[in-house]
Amino acid sequence: MATRSRISYEKPDGTIRSIYCHWDGYLENNGQILLNNYNETNLDELMDLGDLSYLGEKPKSTKKGWDGGFMYRSLHYCLAYRDRGETCPAAEFKNLKEFFEAKLDEECNYLFSNGEWFYWSGPFWYPAEDDATMTVEEYRAKMKPVAEILEEMMEAENDVDTN
Repeated sequence: MATRSRISYEKPDGTIRSIYCHWDGYLENNGQILLNNYNETNLDELMDLGDLSYLGEKPKSTKKGWDGGFMYRSLHYCLAYRDRGETCPAAEFKNLKEFFEAKLDEECNYLFSNGEWFYWSGPFWYPAEDDATMTVEEYRAKMKPVAEILEEMMEAENDVDTN
């Protein structure tokens, strides 16, 4: 079963680029890959791939990945739907408010903003009626830094191991 994720980049000018990723969206996989491998120097390259079947450590994809699938995954490449002929470009938004209003609903959501990766489990914008009136600041308050969450997870795992 897939753990879907949404990977988004808030550019310095405030615009947002965002892609869907079908497999392994959970923090221990996509969260760790994003934290360790992606930042403002290569996020546009990742976004240019469009929607992904899975995220790799390198912002590259090839048609051969669909033939050899998991062999290419071992080379740390992404697997983009465009490479099997689908048209799935990155979604683009003029600002964070427009992005949240789009109500993209993935289980795991990542946003690179101001040099840091943030995470929220989604969707947090709708079942609550009052979410329709939430401000961008209120949405941001529901996000946590990926590095902080992964550190907490490691500490919890260590606590279990020592007890």
